[in-house]
Amino acid sequence: MLHATPANLSQTIIGLIGQRGWHRLVSVRRNRVGHPSVMGDDPELTEQDLAQLDAVITESAAAAAELGAVAIDHSPGQGRPALTEIAGIHVCVVEEADVVDDLAAARQRLGPGEVTWLGGPSARSDVVEILARPLIAVLVASPGSDGTLSA
Repeated sequence: MLHATPANLSQTIIGLIGQRGWHRLVSVRRNRVGHPSVMGDDPELTEQDLAQLDAVITESAAAAAELGAVAIDHSPGQGRPALTEIAGIHVCVVEEADVVDDLAAARQRLGPGEVTWLGGPSARSDVVEILARPLIAVLVASPGSDGTLSA
């Protein structure tokens, strides 16, 4: 997990891109990143285009700390379901205010409709609905906080 503030979120993600050597990424909110390797998904990329991505960058609807998982309900900023199925790494921007203790609390924050749960290697494997994907969460401090986050 990476930590960021609203002010340095773009720089944090750009640093990650350089560190990982990624060349083909899609970001649902492309303007949040500002890097030449990052493209948008409007118009929607084809399956062939998606298969060539190094990573996808989306936001989340909620995150369950106990599970090490994020929920994506595919509302604006979170992308379409096909983006969660890429073979590359999923970078998920998680607002600090959207992090709750457990799955039950996270579900309460979600509306009706399709939800994709993603978890990296530390996610609990006993929860069937969590897709184990290479996942990097970027936790963004809530507005008004001092910008420091605990690990």
